[in-house]
Amino acid sequence: MTCPKCEEGTIVKIKFKKTGKSAFLCDFCQVVWFEGEDIALSTGHQLKTYTHSEDREYTLEEAEEKNQEHQPAADKDYK
Repeated sequence: MTCPKCEEGTIVKIKFKKTGKSAFLCDFCQVVWFEGEDIALSTGHQLKTYTHSEDREYTLEEAEEKNQEHQPAADKDYK
């Protein structure tokens, strides 16, 4: 699945080493969606702002792409 935020990266499944939480990460813009969140333009968190650096360490998980309908990465109000 292509990232709805940047339209450049691919969404990959990761697991944070310290907490064991699973999430989905854009391998280009580093936006994270936690398990259970919709992967959409209006959602997501910047990995660099996610707590302390040791909490951001993660491993890639082997998983099929997360299939979700999403809106194109474009601001509807932009003219």
